[in-house]
Amino acid sequence: MQVTVGVNRFALKALREKDDKSVPKLAGLAKISREFLYRLEAGDRDASPEVRERLAVALNVPTKAIEAQLIEVVQPAMEDVAA
Repeated sequence: MQVTVGVNRFALKALREKDDKSVPKLAGLAKISREFLYRLEAGDRDASPEVRERLAVALNVPTKAIEAQLIEVVQPAMEDVAA
């Protein structure tokens, strides 16, 4: 099992809407493209720590407010199971 940190798409969208910021406005403040922000909110992409920080600053929240722990379960190879 591997744990990484990524964007919590639900928190990101909720905080953006609570702050009454449009996607183009937040994207501009965070210096990312609108398309990238749409994809983050849809869960199609993830953001680097630097982008997560810029989004948090633009939303005036701690970075942890828009982060989530992502857990990837790695299945063992069939030959490992048979051994």
